[in-house]
Amino acid sequence: MRSSQPGVNGGWNNDMWLLTAIKIYNPSFNKDKIKKIIKESVKLKRWLIFYTHGVENQPDKYSCKPEQLEWLIQECLKVNASVLSVSEAYNLITKKNL
Repeated sequence: MRSSQPGVNGGWNNDMWLLTAIKIYNPSFNKDKIKKIIKESVKLKRWLIFYTHGVENQPDKYSCKPEQLEWLIQECLKVNASVLSVSEAYNLITKKNL
């Protein structure tokens, strides 16, 4: 359901089979940028998909470190965002829009 196109999701114009997503890769992990995206999403009442290919102590260029993922989750929880799988979020959204 997700693409590798960066961005936030929300509103009726989203293609539920091509959702935007934010990559979480160790080499490009930027806390300030991630905080800004989370704040923007909350302000606009949108939702985000974060993805990585692995969580490793010594990540390759397509993976992240455990502490990076933990930090990301904590930042989401600080702003009272729900942390859900894509399928959980989809089920929640489709129930609200019936």
